[in-house]
Amino acid sequence: MPLILNGPGIPANLVLDDPVSTVEIAATMYHQAQVDGSEAMQSESLLPLLHADAPRRTAASSESNLSAARCGLALQLRTVRTRTHKLMVDLGSGVGEMYDLEANQADQNNLFGHDEHRAMREELQGLL
Repeated sequence: MPLILNGPGIPANLVLDDPVSTVEIAATMYHQAQVDGSEAMQSESLLPLLHADAPRRTAASSESNLSAARCGLALQLRTVRTRTHKLMVDLGSGVGEMYDLEANQADQNNLFGHDEHRAMREELQGLL
């Protein structure tokens, strides 16, 4: 989803397509406010991405552990997203979903079990 930042030190009209996570918004706000919240953060500030000399991100990942009370089945979800693909895997069952974001932006064609996409699935699993 798009994120628009505005404030001191944030370049106007800069558009980035680096994969990031909403988890990183808190660390970004702490960084911008010059407040040290690093001990409580499980994320990194996005502000360094605004500078031309910063390394570009190739992937963003997230972890979710959902109890059975929340969704009917306990899940240990691990997700990784690159500019072109998204992979989500349940550690308990090994069941997953994988999407080609360029060909299918609406996440409607799950490629996880397709043999012709095995190399991409293994590459993404390596990033997890």
